[in-house]
Amino acid sequence: MIMHQAVANKIVLKLQPPLKSDDLANAMIEFLQNLAESLSIKGIIAGHIKVLIAEDGNYATFSCTKPGKVTKQISPSWDTAVFYEPEFSYNVIVYGISKDELANKVNKNIEQLSTSLL
Repeated sequence: MIMHQAVANKIVLKLQPPLKSDDLANAMIEFLQNLAESLSIKGIIAGHIKVLIAEDGNYATFSCTKPGKVTKQISPSWDTAVFYEPEFSYNVIVYGISKDELANKVNKNIEQLSTSLL
């Protein structure tokens, strides 16, 4: 019987060139939407995906529990920030999938994110 599985990590993104907050937010939203689609069962995620992106006191959190729907909360200074090496933390908890399959899907989507940012 497969119970819930979780994958979490924190990595530093080395952005070349640096990104404005809107561009970074759009990349995070695309990452979450793609990952959510790959984990979707009949249009829902049996769990949640959360992301925190932060650098020098500027941060945004993103959450997704359904493909196509990502919520975002930002720090007061987010809109004017430029990001060079932000910390990218993610937490993915889902039910009904093996840990290896979950890790593979997360890693594939992180590779796609990295490619889109460089």
